[in-house]
This record gives sequence, C-alpha cells and structure tokens, in this order.
Amino acid sequence: MKERVRIAIIGGSSGDALVESCKKFGQYSIIICGREKDRGYGMGDENYLIDLNEKDKIVNLIREKADCLLLGTGHILAHNIAKVLYDSGFVVSINPHKADYGKNKILAYEFIRKIGYKTPEFYVIESEKHLKEIGIDNIKIPCVVKSENDAVRTAKANNKTQLLDLLKENFDTNNKVIVEEFIDGIEYTIPVVSDGENYIGLTQALNMSDINRIAVAHLRFFDNLDAKYDRYELLDDELKKEITDITVDITRQIGLVGVPRYDLMVDMDKNIYILEINEVAVSRLGPDHYPWEEVNMNLADEMVKNTLKIFQKHNRIQ
Repeated sequence: MKERVRIAIIGGSSGDALVESCKKFGQYSIIICGREKDRGYGMGDENYLIDLNEKDKIVNLIREKADCLLLGTGHILAHNIAKVLYDSGFVVSINPHKADYGKNKILAYEFIRKIGYKTPEFYVIESEKHLKEIGIDNIKIPCVVKSENDAVRTAKANNKTQLLDLLKENFDTNNKVIVEEFIDGIEYTIPVVSDGENYIGLTQALNMSDINRIAVAHLRFFDNLDAKYDRYELLDDELKKEITDITVDITRQIGLVGVPRYDLMVDMDKNIYILEINEVAVSRLGPDHYPWEEVNMNLADEMVKNTLKIFQKHNRIQ
C-alpha cells in the first residue's frame, strides 16, 4: 500500500473542507486549530488545539509529525509559522514571502501597474498632515478606502464627511491608507493554481453568480452592483481569456505558489482592474462565501492536490 503523505493543516474557516479533501485523496491529516470551535477540529487523523501565538511549539510539532504544511488561511500568525518552516526547507503549500503581495495592497498595486496591468487610480495617505498636502478636494467622491494590510475593513466613502471619518479610523491604527477611485462595473473573482512552475487559471469561476452581492456583504457602505448590471452580458470567451491570461501572468511574474485568488472589476468598456490578490483562496462553502459548487469547483481539492505536487517535486529535487 502506498504510504500516505502526512499533511499538517492550519485551515482557518477552510479547515473542515481541507480535512475532507485529504480524506478524499487518501492522505493523513494533522489539523492545528487555535480554538476548539474552529472548523475542522476533531475531524483530522490527528487534532491539536494550540494558540497560533505559540509559534515555536507549532513549528516543532509540524516538523515532528508532518511531511508538509497546507495553509488554508491568510491569518498573519499562520503566515509567520509558514515562513519559519519554509526558510528551513520544509515543504509549505505557498511561498509565504511572495504571499506578502496579498498581505500588502500597496505592494501589490505598485507591482501590478509596473508590469502593465490596471488597478484603480489611488493615493497612499500616511497621516492627517499628508492628507492636507494632497488636499481632500482633489479626491474624487465616491471613492474606496482600504487599509494597506486589512487592519480596518474596506469601505466606500459616498461623501466627504464619510471619507474623513474613514481616514481617521485608519490613521488610528498607524497604518498607511489607500484611497482609490470607485470603479462602476461588474466584479469577478478567479483563482490561479500554481506549483511554482505550472500556472492554471480556473476560468470557470468567472461564471459564478452573485459575486458582488457576496463581496459587499464583507465590506461597508457599498451597493450591490449585481442588482444594477447583468454580470453575464460582458462575459464572452474573449474577456474570459483576457482575465485568465492577466491573472496567470501576474501570478507567474510575482512567483506566487499555491492557489491565490484575484478580485477584479470590469467596467462597461471591458477594462479590467485588479482590486486585490488574496494569497490563499478560502475554500469554505456556505451562503456567506462564493458558490464554487455552482461551477463544479472544489477549491479544497485544488489546494490539497497542488500541495501534493509541491511535495512530490521537492522529494524529486532532494
């Protein structure tokens, strides 16, 4: 009988789906959760309840028990654990250093524009003093206010008073703020599977319905643009290919590994604007997450299969 790969999982809200996929592919799952109520706890072949702040304890456990680490969450503490393991040569499902492009929106926007693709026009504002230098009257309303590293939930400013309140909220966290133009259009999302050598855009994700409705449920002060536009009206084969080619190229040029997911907006002239890189595509199913089952996709399966490819490639090199 073929020996099972022992996969350590820090899964966040995707933990249960990732354990199920490990079982489906006949692999051994070791799930590590910070809380007993976390998804997947108790479902693995081995289950550990350890606060993610206990980095050294978790790193040593994974080295002792597992062959590789599958990261199913974008949590900063999980990424810090992944970096320690990755830097020591341990097999990790992502390159956690390249994943910083998903963690830092300014870094991502600057790189995307440098290689010739579109993002919304934006200001980076560091303080109230910096805001005065830019001049609030130079910022077009409505606009979108983002924390550089998700310290504050993204919001749409529909008037100047709201913009000032949102900026103050962000300044209080001592983080830089992105204030970007609001793009009126249709939002889409697409994951890209990467093992560091091969890159596959999961184009069928573009056919999912209600993307904007689900997205704005996690944001503040946005309207559901899916109620305004027919999201399939623009989505011909040519646009699907262009979106796929762009996101695959960004993945390749950054060097992202794993299953990152891109959020993007398409305006009525078919201009494509990258809004965000999510370094880990959350694979959880449910009414508050994207309806992957609608397009016969299981991202947990994709993440487990890709982790196994990375593990097998590492063993061949060794």
